[in-house]
Amino acid sequence: RLCTIFENEDGVRRMLEDQRLGLSTALEVLSGHQEWGVKLLADRELLEAAARARSPDADALADQLDTRSAGGSYMLKRRLERHVREAADELAVSVADEVHARLQDWASEAILNPPQNRDLSGHEGEMLLNGAYLVETPKVERLRRLVDELSERHRELGVRLELTGPWPPYNFVPRDAETPP
Repeated sequence: RLCTIFENEDGVRRMLEDQRLGLSTALEVLSGHQEWGVKLLADRELLEAAARARSPDADALADQLDTRSAGGSYMLKRRLERHVREAADELAVSVADEVHARLQDWASEAILNPPQNRDLSGHEGEMLLNGAYLVETPKVERLRRLVDELSERHRELGVRLELTGPWPPYNFVPRDAETPP
């Protein structure tokens, strides 16, 4: 396990002897692979603008605003804002699903981690995807090109992809190699 502390070298030796099979299996599975992280981040205002531009219902609601009384206009404006938020949420899920599916199909293995806290990670925007991908080492350059391609495809929506790594393949260590018997 990460951050395991042993009292002395004998403790390390005993653990290595006890876990030999699991560790050997993990090394075989992970050999020739690297872990890479991909984060999909959105500028919420741009995402909502893109969702509104794609929604005929938003246009219809906006057209009605001028014909309403002050109270009716207020209620209709709130309805329009809710509609745009919901459309942006659906668009965000759709983009995140598509990006993950493309990367998952291409990688040897993939997992989704919970979005990171903005205050802790310092990222800007709303994190829509926090994926980890196990990639064969010779395919790393193609991964970079795929992330660039997906980022460019969705740029108009106010989203961007960040590729990080390589990381130790911690997310992909076989579970039986991770914990002592």
